[in-house]
Amino acid sequence: MSETPAAVLEPTAIKVAKEIKYDASPLIACRFDPTGKYVFACGQDNLVLRVDCDAGSFTPMKGHDSWVRAIGFCVNPARCWTGGYDGRLIEWDAYADSPVPLRSTEAHQGWIRSLDVSPDEKWIATGGNDQAVRIWDAGTGQLRHTCAGHDRHVYSVLFSRDGETLYSGDLRGVVKRWNVQSGAELATYDAKQLYTPNPGQGAEYGGVRSMTIVNDRHELVCGGLHNGSNPFGAVQEPLVVVLGCEDGKAVRTHTAKDATKGVVWRVVAHPQGFLIGGIGGSGGGYLCFWKGDGETEFHRFGLPNTVLDMDLSRDSQRIATVHYDRHVRISQWD
Repeated sequence: MSETPAAVLEPTAIKVAKEIKYDASPLIACRFDPTGKYVFACGQDNLVLRVDCDAGSFTPMKGHDSWVRAIGFCVNPARCWTGGYDGRLIEWDAYADSPVPLRSTEAHQGWIRSLDVSPDEKWIATGGNDQAVRIWDAGTGQLRHTCAGHDRHVYSVLFSRDGETLYSGDLRGVVKRWNVQSGAELATYDAKQLYTPNPGQGAEYGGVRSMTIVNDRHELVCGGLHNGSNPFGAVQEPLVVVLGCEDGKAVRTHTAKDATKGVVWRVVAHPQGFLIGGIGGSGGGYLCFWKGDGETEFHRFGLPNTVLDMDLSRDSQRIATVHYDRHVRISQWD
């Protein structure tokens, strides 16, 4: 059963409604399940965790030998997919009493950084440190396409709303558009404002850390950072770059006021037309809310600890964040 459609809300009337602490380790990734009853989170202890939002309890899911940052879901049948830094793509029965891997695939050489499930739930897309984008059959687990073209780590993948196109973004802010049926590259877009080379420290820094689509504006929204003057000291500023979905042309950028240190780890589009960025770094943790015509946020909501990932529930009424202080926090509107 899925959640009901979003009600009209006042974006600034948001508060933390629940805090759930996980004692074992910091938490680094999160996604609401399709029902909204659970948040699936990942810890630095290599476990995937099914978090009951009402009970505040954790069900551990052991299968990866590394951190996990990529999570996705199929509704029918009820499946959870996770991609780990071990390069492994694992399929789980999302609601089993004691979930164990149903299928484990050596999907990438090195880290899987992102995955997405197509709207029709036929395909799983993954991207990782081996510079490859791969499309998998969700029913059989078989590889459908390997999409080669990036020359740096692939940080994010995202299906279009009609499921015919796949977008991928890499470390250098290069975004590619792929045909899902053929695996062919259709176009390359420029989000290089999200890339900061630092020759002095011998570092390449930045990347398209997250993507979302604003369907009614036909916009591809890319989140990350810029002005990374000291990568090893976590000195950078959050940045969102907005491109046209079809032509890749630059539309605008969104920044945070007062040059707050942080990274937009996740950006999502709310049905009421504004964007939400989950931001964390040495400047703390907070959510930024942007309107289409505003460069800086119209509202900022501070959180008690740095944010490492964020998700919006399917009814668009709640936001889950995970934090270095080992908490899952559920924020909602009054």
